[in-house]
Amino acid sequence: MLTFNGIRWIKPKNPAGKRVLVRVDFNVPIKNGKIEDDFRIKAHLPTLHALLKGQNTVIILTHIGKPAGKKIPAFSARPIARRLSKLLKRRVTLISNPFTLPAARTIKNAPAGSIFVIENLRFWNGEEKKDETFANNLSRLGDVFVQDAFGVIHRAHASITRLPFLLPSYGGLLLKKELTALKPLATNPKRPFVVIMGGVKISTKLALIRAFSQKADRVLLGGALANTILAALASPVGKSVIEKKTIPAVKRMLANGTKLVFPKDAVVASTQNARRGTKKLIADIAKTEIILDIGPETATAFIRELNRAKTIFWNGPLGFVENNAFRAGTLKVARAIHKLRCYKVIGGGDLIAFFHKRNLASRISHFATGGGSTLTLLAGKKLPGLEALKKAKR
Repeated sequence: MLTFNGIRWIKPKNPAGKRVLVRVDFNVPIKNGKIEDDFRIKAHLPTLHALLKGQNTVIILTHIGKPAGKKIPAFSARPIARRLSKLLKRRVTLISNPFTLPAARTIKNAPAGSIFVIENLRFWNGEEKKDETFANNLSRLGDVFVQDAFGVIHRAHASITRLPFLLPSYGGLLLKKELTALKPLATNPKRPFVVIMGGVKISTKLALIRAFSQKADRVLLGGALANTILAALASPVGKSVIEKKTIPAVKRMLANGTKLVFPKDAVVASTQNARRGTKKLIADIAKTEIILDIGPETATAFIRELNRAKTIFWNGPLGFVENNAFRAGTLKVARAIHKLRCYKVIGGGDLIAFFHKRNLASRISHFATGGGSTLTLLAGKKLPGLEALKKAKR
């Protein structure tokens, strides 16, 4: 059972007048120095506003991408500092190297209400290696730690699992919102409970599909991950992406997976860059073709299951939505879900962006900012960052 026992949450003016280290998840898509989607940044604003009202100095900690301990300009937090400044309508200062004496003095002597963004934590190897010295050096920048990064709370990194033991610690408003929204899915969902799993890799979602095949009433499977399931069933998949190493585990799951629903037809093409696709029954797919979207019969079958649902969780698109020719299945299902009156949670950055770009977000109960953390939680596994926060320093 998902519990929040032991977590101390921030409240109005608590903490107050402190230097507050805030771990956020500002890992947003940046291209040519410009942020393409700031959904995750905006999701943290309630926490930042609350801390600023308490006349705290806010020191933001985040990672961007996977620079593997190297200072790569394309992964710099500079664009984030600029966007945050516009969103908060106040100056936000980027600290390129927080481990210098001038940087420490700048933060310590800053007036209340100042905001700093520390450069990408993954520019230093110590973050991902959970290095104690790295965490200690970070902790010296602040008086208090606030964990608000639900999106990476499943990672055992220095800023996630070590800082709570070095500073008096709190949970942030976004973290609380995420856990509260996901609790109905993790504990006692209203039934029928229907889950849609899409995206590319089945290997990263197999444990969750297995868990949902026990917990949910129906699990609808699409996207490239469904190709591996079809291959395990000895159905033709042409040149489609599959994970061969996962097939034995998929076969074992299918032996007990009576609640699983997978594609009966698909939209195929010879390449991902094709301008149009061809609708085919799975049985008719040729060896030279690639499955790039669910077909109209599958979309209709999925919607039939969704129309009965009282709770819906959807993670990952059902087709190669980067290409307009292969968005129809995802769009048809998204429009149907938008109209339904039930508890609806959408997860995965690509899918969340898909809903927002098509003005289908207004009637969704919750958009989960964490991909891996959401899947880890719903699979019934512990989140290292959450466990650390429960045992945090007071």
